[in-house]
Amino acid sequence: MRYCISYYMQFTALLGGGRGLYIGDHDPTAAWKDMTWTADVDSQTLRYAISHPVLGWGGDKPVGQYKSPGDCVIGPFEGDWFDVARIYRKWAVTAPWCAKGPMYQRKDYPKWLLNLDYWACGHLGDYNDQQREFVKRDLFDFPNTATHDYGYYGQPYQHDVNVDYFPPRCGSVNYQNINQKLRARGGRVIPYVLGWMWNAGTDSYQLSGAKEKGAMLGEDRESILWAELSPSEECIAMCPASQIWRDKLTSVSMEHVKRYRTGGVYFDYFSDHMNDCHNPNHGHAVAGGDYWSRGVHELYEQVRDTVHKIDPEAMFCGEGPAEFALDVLDAQYTGTYPYDAPVWQAVYHDYTQLFGGMHWMEEGPVPVGRQWLRGHMNSVSGTWGYHKGGALPEAAQWQHDLLRCHHEFARPYLGYGQMLRPPVVTGDLPTITKKGGDGPFTVLAVEGTAWRAHDGSVGIFFFNYEDQPHQFTWKKDVAEIAGFDEATKLQLTQWTVEHGATPVEQINGGIIGGTTDVAPRGIVALKLEVVK
Repeated sequence: MRYCISYYMQFTALLGGGRGLYIGDHDPTAAWKDMTWTADVDSQTLRYAISHPVLGWGGDKPVGQYKSPGDCVIGPFEGDWFDVARIYRKWAVTAPWCAKGPMYQRKDYPKWLLNLDYWACGHLGDYNDQQREFVKRDLFDFPNTATHDYGYYGQPYQHDVNVDYFPPRCGSVNYQNINQKLRARGGRVIPYVLGWMWNAGTDSYQLSGAKEKGAMLGEDRESILWAELSPSEECIAMCPASQIWRDKLTSVSMEHVKRYRTGGVYFDYFSDHMNDCHNPNHGHAVAGGDYWSRGVHELYEQVRDTVHKIDPEAMFCGEGPAEFALDVLDAQYTGTYPYDAPVWQAVYHDYTQLFGGMHWMEEGPVPVGRQWLRGHMNSVSGTWGYHKGGALPEAAQWQHDLLRCHHEFARPYLGYGQMLRPPVVTGDLPTITKKGGDGPFTVLAVEGTAWRAHDGSVGIFFFNYEDQPHQFTWKKDVAEIAGFDEATKLQLTQWTVEHGATPVEQINGGIIGGTTDVAPRGIVALKLEVVK
């Protein structure tokens, strides 16, 4: 398993029976490393190894000295996945990529993105596709939204033109107009850009000397890495440390934001798709170490700093969580959500946002509800762009309720709060098995999460995935992390669809909970704050 392709963070743990063994490689350079568990059945033992490919190992001269850039930490602990995450978080928030602080206090973090109501995937290449974005906003009419645009480029398969996407498929004037009209509805367009490949069949590639100046080469210094045929032309992997590729992506980003007034740029297939470049003409150390993390970070930094001179509120996001880029990317795409241990959120939720995690036409209550509970950006299914008949169907009202709760009440927690240990949920609850591309996986009909906002208050949220009511019992220790012990008097406020936020009662801290009824596809949303 390679960091940062298979591993998004630099630790692992062996868990069982309420205790475990933590192994972390706390490396502030985020250098390439291989992490391997090996089981020996005969001896009933496990072996774990971390290897560090040394920076410059592919150079002309052997590397004479090496010092590990960080500490290797190993030790036993009591607890579960959440305790493991908290061990790593204690170090991670001191790493360079967290130096700007949590999202809510960063001066360079787009305020509109911090307060985003939902993220919608769309295709803005022609009139019908464009109108579907307004259908979504008629059904889910919230003031602050984004459209992830996969269809503005001139070909139906985007790799055929990488990265020469202009003029847009619908024409420059029309694309400017649709961006302007969506902004008038509170929507910003985030266009797709392939961040790693340049099509070798384009004039720009051929005439600029891109192969010599920027293509990633293999160990023989001749073969080109990651040449993708699409369908008959080569898309060449470009070195993130090469100046020609940095300038090319900066130019594309500037065109989007300055000319078309997009809300930023999404870079696909890049952040965590680590490999080594053996081209000695790019000015970087040849292979190993932090070649990739430094090269990608500096590329994003150049793009961000340049574009922010035009629009300080432009956002940038990439595919796959890459912790080393938290300070230069505002959000990161995640390709899955069926995990029972949201470790990334427990470590980094207040430092970055996750989006995606399900097919863009997905509208099922388990993926949509879990996305909401886990503090991902809320998504609106592409299905709703094809809706006809005016009002939102009654059967889909629950989706609107989730968005409304986030907008009115839950944002300081689910949007950018610090994740707390989830509440324990018990009761006579059925399980649901979700099938499909990300399945199968099984969940309880009711799940919950807990969060600490930057003002110190605590939010606790539950969602019923089923179309029938349920009664459940829950328990949560609010003294842990939040510091609300039994001597602390707390005001309990509940948000409901019917009445919004309403004070309920005053209670003492410590271990709290109770037995609660929840409506079909219903929400239980609670806030706890110290009585002044």
